[in-house]
Amino acid sequence: MFCPKCGSDVDQQNSFCTVCGNPFDFEDQHSSASEKTQASLHSINNVPSKIIIGVIIAAVSILLIFICYKPQPQHTVTRYIKAINNNDIDRIMSCLEPEVENHFKELEADEQARELNYLQAFSINDHKILSKEIDGNEAEILVAAVVDYPDSDEPEPEMVKFLLKKFNKGWRIVDMEYL
Repeated sequence: MFCPKCGSDVDQQNSFCTVCGNPFDFEDQHSSASEKTQASLHSINNVPSKIIIGVIIAAVSILLIFICYKPQPQHTVTRYIKAINNNDIDRIMSCLEPEVENHFKELEADEQARELNYLQAFSINDHKILSKEIDGNEAEILVAAVVDYPDSDEPEPEMVKFLLKKFNKGWRIVDMEYL
C-alpha cells in the first residue's frame, strides 16, 4: 500500500505513514477502492446494455412499420400516373393487373413498341384524387386530371375512374373509364 500524501510504501499494520506521518485508515481506502472498482464495472456493463436496448427498440420499430403498413389503392394510381409521365413502361406494367403485364411481356418487340408509343402519346400534367371506395379486395378511385394530348393545343381536363383489385403483389389497375 502507498501513502496518499507522499506516495511512499506503507505497511498495512501501521495507522500512519512512517515517512511523512500522515494518518490513514486502510479499511476506508479498501472500501473506497472497491466502491470505485464496482462503479467502474457498473458503468462498463451499462454501455453494452444501452446498445442492446437501442438495437431492440430499433428492431421493434422497424417491425411495427412493416406490420402496420398497408398499401393503398390510390398509391397505385399515383405510381401509374408518374410512370406514364416518365415513360417508364416497366413501372406502368407493374401497376396493371398481372394478366396485362404478362401479356405485354409476351408481345413481339414491334407490338411492344406500338403499345409504348400509345402510352407515350399523352402526359398527365396534374391530378387530384377525388374519392376512393374500397370494398374488400376491390377499389374504385375517381381522379380529376389535366391530360396533355399531342394532337390538342391545350391540355384537357378529364375525369377518370380507376378500378383496382388487390392481388398478392398489392393493388393493381384492372380497368379505367373516362367519364
